[in-house]
Amino acid sequence: MEKGKLYIIKTFEFTRKGIFNEECSHLIKDFYFQYILSRTQKLRDL
Repeated sequence: MEKGKLYIIKTFEFTRKGIFNEECSHLIKDFYFQYILSRTQKLRDL
């Protein structure tokens, strides 16, 4: 999941610089949703 965190951080770096488009925002939302989902799955499995 380290790669995922890095991806999110990198994307937000871009947003701060103002290089932000609709596609990017979709990627963040989708990715973040998947990330949260996997986290809850792990918690449920414990």
